[in-house]
Amino acid sequence: MNPPHRLFVIGDEKDKSALFLNLEDYYQAAKALGHDVALFRTEGLGNNHVLDATGQHAVAWALKGLSTEEIEVKIASKEIVG
Repeated sequence: MNPPHRLFVIGDEKDKSALFLNLEDYYQAAKALGHDVALFRTEGLGNNHVLDATGQHAVAWALKGLSTEEIEVKIASKEIVG
């Protein structure tokens, strides 16, 4: 455990490769172990529902000191470039 670190689980419910149900299970398991974890639902870019850029932006925002709530708003409003 490292208290200053946050864990973001980001998924697209339409993604057939990374099933959202599995991501929810991972989120619940991490939460049960006491991790500071957030689950974000969003749509990936394009038909393949890729969320690489979303994850990279979430990490960058976290490193800049944004709160989990602020990051959630940015993801929900699709402030993702690339």
